[in-house]
Amino acid sequence: MDQPRSCKTPAPLIQLPTHPEKWLPKFNPDNGLLAEEHIKNFMLSINLNGVIEEDVAIILFPYTLQEAIGSWYFSLSPGSVNSWDAFQEKFLTK
Repeated sequence: MDQPRSCKTPAPLIQLPTHPEKWLPKFNPDNGLLAEEHIKNFMLSINLNGVIEEDVAIILFPYTLQEAIGSWYFSLSPGSVNSWDAFQEKFLTK
């Protein structure tokens, strides 16, 4: 008789912090904050929460975007952002 197989879901490769929407800074360019300053605030926030992986930063960044800039982010073509540096450049030139 065969033994039942374990149905465990594999652990994610990268653990995302819990409730990032609560502790990440928000960015709305209409509020007068410069994009460069927002990136500094974002990097400080994720570093304080133990995030050091580049791909996690890319996943978390959309949680910070409000209003039209959020729409811009979601209009990017899938796969068009493959590194934090590439994304940062796109964001700063927007």
